[in-house]
Amino acid sequence: MDKELTLHPVVRVTSLIVAATAIALGDGYVLASGLLLLFALYYYLGFGYLRAAWPFIRRLRWFFVSILILYGFFGPGGSGSGLQFSWAGVGDGLIRVGALAAIAAAVSLMLQTTARDDLFRAIYFLASALPLGREIRARLALRITLTLDAVDQVRATWDAHRPTRTPGERVTLRARIGEWSGAMSQMLDFAIAQADAQAPRELTIAQVRPPPAWQWLVPLGLAVLFAVL
Repeated sequence: MDKELTLHPVVRVTSLIVAATAIALGDGYVLASGLLLLFALYYYLGFGYLRAAWPFIRRLRWFFVSILILYGFFGPGGSGSGLQFSWAGVGDGLIRVGALAAIAAAVSLMLQTTARDDLFRAIYFLASALPLGREIRARLALRITLTLDAVDQVRATWDAHRPTRTPGERVTLRARIGEWSGAMSQMLDFAIAQADAQAPRELTIAQVRPPPAWQWLVPLGLAVLFAVL
């Protein structure tokens, strides 16, 4: 994992946004091309980044299950006459689940390969295209950056408070629900206490410099490719 993306952070974030959008909204060749691009990035940078993204994807498993259930009973493959299970709907749900997992992997790759300061500068630069004032753009970029920065803290907090049991131990569904609700309550109390105890921090960001003009050919080329497909 000693390789790095040599693109400007703004271009890097924009390219990943274009790829994630193609994966989320595309079908057929567009979806396949987005997945192929994401695989190529992981292949170039090292699949160690994918191992780091796997815990994040695994935590979405119940969300994925709910999508499969919804598509299975209410998806496009249903008959439209009452509640009826459809394997065609499950197939469409699997495509959506795969797309969401790929998007999560793309976001994880962006966070692992982009420093927080670079991410702030990239978001601030991209927000300059919106009809917003400089102060509003700075607040928007700061909020997004701090939110992404808190992901690791929330993950560590959850790992410290999640229910644990010995292998082979059996518990009832009611007891399991009680354990998880208690863990969530403890984590919320811990997060509130941490926020109250945390001292204000001063964040200094270097001047936002635009990327070289030729590097914009990367996200532009990706957008044209997905549009043609």
